[in-house]
Amino acid sequence: MAICANCKQDMLTAMTCILVPFADAPDAMPIRYGAEPGLRESWEDGTIPERCHDCGVRIGGYHHQFCDMERHPVTGAQAIDCERLTVQ
Repeated sequence: MAICANCKQDMLTAMTCILVPFADAPDAMPIRYGAEPGLRESWEDGTIPERCHDCGVRIGGYHHQFCDMERHPVTGAQAIDCERLTVQ
């Protein structure tokens, strides 16, 4: 079991994480799993897996904190090192 620091759910079974904006882009919506630019092309058969291979969210869900698949909504870079706003 791996519990997400943001949503407090088991990352491998949760449908989605909570929406936590990025500190440098507070008005930009985080990119949901399955909507990342180039994601479909990264899989040999072009089919996106039902769950993110790193954090386990389902297609359409927000990635869990520190997921290596999440992309920054403005730069498109890997978001794992980007600062998030504080979760209440």
